[in-house]
Amino acid sequence: MKRPAKHLVIFLHGLGRSGAGLASIAETWGTLMPETAFASPDAPFPYLGSGHQWFGVDGREMMPDSIISVRAAFDRS
Repeated sequence: MKRPAKHLVIFLHGLGRSGAGLASIAETWGTLMPETAFASPDAPFPYLGSGHQWFGVDGREMMPDSIISVRAAFDRS
């Protein structure tokens, strides 16, 4: 019987990618950190027909309103 995780690591993928692309890292790290759960969600917004993005890449990536809106979308997923 597997014990409940004591820790959580959330992997955030890069632009145009998906969470599934980080699964191999979670598998490797999982053997080293057995009391840790891993999550690698897809970003909430589509990117050019394939993959996802956390926020638009329009020169305002690090503006506070961009970060706040992606946090809200992340929390809904």
